[in-house]
Amino acid sequence: MRSDVVSTEMEHMGEFLLAMACERASAQGVEAEMCLRHGPVLEALESAAREEGADAIAFGRPAGPESSFSLADLEHLAARIEEDLGIKTYIL
Repeated sequence: MRSDVVSTEMEHMGEFLLAMACERASAQGVEAEMCLRHGPVLEALESAAREEGADAIAFGRPAGPESSFSLADLEHLAARIEEDLGIKTYIL
């Protein structure tokens, strides 16, 4: 039961963060759509990119040592996506 509560809270936080990112993109004149997925990160990103017809994926930099990803991990993930799908990635 506890893991369901944590999962639900994480999903709500993800929705909130994505909504904020879309608002910020729109304020800069960039069209962005919200897409929330579950599962392993690489598989979920690649699946969403294929389904949405993405031609680029932008990642935010890890937020320091407390982040789940190191910059090296994120760079590796971005390189895998470029290699697997031919989609340009950016780490901002």
